[in-house]
Amino acid sequence: MTASLSGDNRPAIATDLKPRHTPSSSRSLLIELVGNMVVFIICTLVCLQVFATSEAFARRSRAVALLGQDGISVAETFKSGCDLVELADRFGGQLDGDVMTLHYDSDFCLTGDTEQAAYRVVFTVHDESGSYTTAELQVYAQDEELLNWPVARFVTGQNQGYGD
Repeated sequence: MTASLSGDNRPAIATDLKPRHTPSSSRSLLIELVGNMVVFIICTLVCLQVFATSEAFARRSRAVALLGQDGISVAETFKSGCDLVELADRFGGQLDGDVMTLHYDSDFCLTGDTEQAAYRVVFTVHDESGSYTTAELQVYAQDEELLNWPVARFVTGQNQGYGD
């Protein structure tokens, strides 16, 4: 049934309309909203995990790149004929027998403080007999080895198999 206001041209107002939301439709809407929130929270947690992993991977890659460059400089200087004492003097490393260690802080700056060192470049001479010398270059973040390179140099003045 419709009612009409007297004297104006306004449309009639329906008085027998059913309510739009029943308790069952409100319950379905609530279940749908809760389901959407759960999916959103799961996606958020997955994204946070991915971002955290990528940050750690980027930090590790940066350490390998920057400290690897310093390590290559040490190795190439060693291969050119420098001994460990000269290497320690040139690069600011600490000697302990046949091992030279460079300590770096978390900003990849060389530091003499082993307590603050977040990274280490370790150069170890293994064998100095025969016609070549072997060594090993290692890069560490705390106690995790990031890089390990073998290094060898020919001893000058020896027959190295070129011609003779």
